[in-house]
Amino acid sequence: MINSCLFWLRIILVILGLLTTLASVSPADDFALDRGISIRSVFVCGKPTIAGRIPLQLSFLSANVIDQEKASNAPRLRFHRRPLHDLRFAVRAIFSDAGHIYSAPARIGRRDLLQLGGIVAIGGIIYIYDQEIFDAFDRSRNDQLYKPFRRLGERFERLGYMGEANKYLFGTLVVGYITRIKPLVLIPAEILESFFIAGGIKNAANILVGRHRPHEGLGARSFAFNDGTSFPSGHASNIVQMANILSRRIAFKPFTVVAYSIAGTVCLERITSNAHWPSDVYFAAVNGWIISTELLKRNTNRRFKVAPTDFGGKIPGWTFSYRI
Repeated sequence: MINSCLFWLRIILVILGLLTTLASVSPADDFALDRGISIRSVFVCGKPTIAGRIPLQLSFLSANVIDQEKASNAPRLRFHRRPLHDLRFAVRAIFSDAGHIYSAPARIGRRDLLQLGGIVAIGGIIYIYDQEIFDAFDRSRNDQLYKPFRRLGERFERLGYMGEANKYLFGTLVVGYITRIKPLVLIPAEILESFFIAGGIKNAANILVGRHRPHEGLGARSFAFNDGTSFPSGHASNIVQMANILSRRIAFKPFTVVAYSIAGTVCLERITSNAHWPSDVYFAAVNGWIISTELLKRNTNRRFKVAPTDFGGKIPGWTFSYRI
């Protein structure tokens, strides 16, 4: 029994190590908050330039050059309030993003299909050994090596509960909108939108799969339509979405490592608290990460604009701009 506990403890530590390692190398800078720098590239007579005068070696997409005249070291943190316009934009964006993500299976490509196959294969293996993994976690809950991780997960478990987290997210959003502080609006708005989209998938899966929770004592293979809420774990999905969006927007590696480490301990806590089976947590965490990442990409792409220009009626061309 002791050897079994030590074996599974090593597995847990490896998982946590992988989480922190993945977090530390995640491309957070691609989604970082606005820095007040305007990057503008144009094509004049088929030749790419920056602001119509600095030639590039390849193309504007591979350039890392900025228009120095518009650069500013001070972060652009404030914005102009237009309540009706902002509300309409938010509603359109939410339903547009939800439709895009929900319809993603219809657009799946070969590479995405291979990645999905890998995710499902790993999840399938976890599902096969759900009971054994769950029992190992249960036996190890008071082990001296694992106990600190369990307690940390218990301390932050409420962050994964949407009803609790939403109060603070909405509050922060309202304060940010009133004070016109952009990060206080952008970050909670993205988390709330991600919660909304992922929550639709979770609620549908709860009804269709109907898996019973471990504490009900019916075993890992107990399913009944619209009679179980174990699959997937809402806490695991929410905490991973929050960690992903916060770490990518803040773009500070130590914070990223801490955020994903906390998310990992909350995911483990959902197992040791007898609330979910390991595969419930795994699929929920992966789903939350994919949805929040896709949402960040769409929000980033909304800042990219292409427009024709004639440079004062002298030289025809195209302007490619990206607001960061």
